Order: sequence, then C-alpha cells, then structure tokens
Amino acid sequence: MAASLKLLGSKTEHRGCINSVKFDSSGVYCMTAGNDRTIRLWNPSKQLHIKKFFGKVPILVTCVAGPHNYEVNDVCLSEDNKNFVSVGAEHSAFLWDTLEGKVVRKYNHGGLFLCSCLNATDGVR
Repeated sequence: MAASLKLLGSKTEHRGCINSVKFDSSGVYCMTAGNDRTIRLWNPSKQLHIKKFFGKVPILVTCVAGPHNYEVNDVCLSEDNKNFVSVGAEHSAFLWDTLEGKVVRKYNHGGLFLCSCLNATDGVR
C-alpha cells in the first residue's frame, strides 16, 4: 500500500529553484540551498523561515549578496549543528558558523562542487 502525502504548506522566500534540502540531526529544522545564492534555515513543522545566510567572507573576496556568486548547489549541517558547509557553482565551498551566520573558512576547488558532506567522526576543523 502506497503512503499518502499531504502538502503542509509552501514558502516563497527563495527566488528560483531550491537545489537541496537537508534536515538537522534532530529532524526539527532544515536548511535549503537555492539558485538565488542563499541558504535558509527553517522549522518546517511550524512553517517558519528562521534565517537567511548570505554573509560576507572574512577574507578578500569580491561579492555583492554574499560568498556565493552563483547558485548554491548543496548544504550540509554538522552533527552538532554548530557549523554547516555550502557549495556552489563558483568552484568554492564555505564553512559557516550556524549561530553567528558567518563564513569561517573558504575552500577553493578547480572544478564544480555538486554535493557536500561533513565527517561526523572528525568534526569540523
């Protein structure tokens, strides 16, 4: 027997496609990554948009809206939810402080990042 699905609501905070949705370790919150170059934090059960992440990088990087100059392809939260990683089409990955909403570190790559993952056993360095 197929499970039935019910739409709980819809949100329009992102402008354009949402490329990734990832839940935190508790399953209460989720983060979305979008074509609008933003990452957003949500409480889906309450249909609540909590925070928009688009902060400046603390190193010399030219940006207007935030660290991602192109669409954000993926986002991944650490197990303790203190940090997350976002990857985008500009060949860079960003490590964020979730509470502060600031970029902690930028990682450059010669190619396109399509997905991200944080190693739960090593933690964030």
